[in-house]
Amino acid sequence: MHAMGMVQVQQKGNTRLVQLDPNYPHQGLLRSLLSVPDETVDEERVQRTRSVLALYGAQLVSAFPPPENLPSATDAVLQSMKVLSEDPAMAGTLPVVLWKNRSDLDPARLVDDARSVGEGQRMGFMLEMTTALSGDERFAHWAATLRDKRVRRMRNFFRSDRTKQSPYHKQMLELHTPDLARRWGFLMNMSMQTFEDYFRKGRAAHVRLE
Repeated sequence: MHAMGMVQVQQKGNTRLVQLDPNYPHQGLLRSLLSVPDETVDEERVQRTRSVLALYGAQLVSAFPPPENLPSATDAVLQSMKVLSEDPAMAGTLPVVLWKNRSDLDPARLVDDARSVGEGQRMGFMLEMTTALSGDERFAHWAATLRDKRVRRMRNFFRSDRTKQSPYHKQMLELHTPDLARRWGFLMNMSMQTFEDYFRKGRAAHVRLE
């Protein structure tokens, strides 16, 4: 694809960024075929987000130290929305972060800011998943206003699932996608049991999920 002028590849330190070439004349068709979003994958941003969430209770490891100026729990969750589709472990443990910091979160900002950047469905799903795992109804209450009834087409939650088109992988998506994810318009090769395991282990501070 690089040789054909469809994508640009940039090397920034140890990070390799791949994005659609803005000069390619058929970007709409290419995005439709590949199901890739406009945003560039940035592994550094994934790792930095991991380092922040770890300080708020996520059992994650990161290649980067935590920042000197720690964002609020609300900002940390909002930042994770930008990279959640790149990191299944981050998605799996985010309900732990939401639940552990439930008293410090600003629900109005979680809802309004996520909706304003087009991540309302993703935020709503994670909030409702937190209720399903913890039994705390406040998260589902926050999520209630985020459901977009105009969204009818199912889409893959994780980027890794978007790039796998084999019949076997499609079967795995059908088999593993939680019903709750489907209600928010997502397919994912991550079962409800996996989310439950992340939540159960994430409550134990001595357990670290890779």
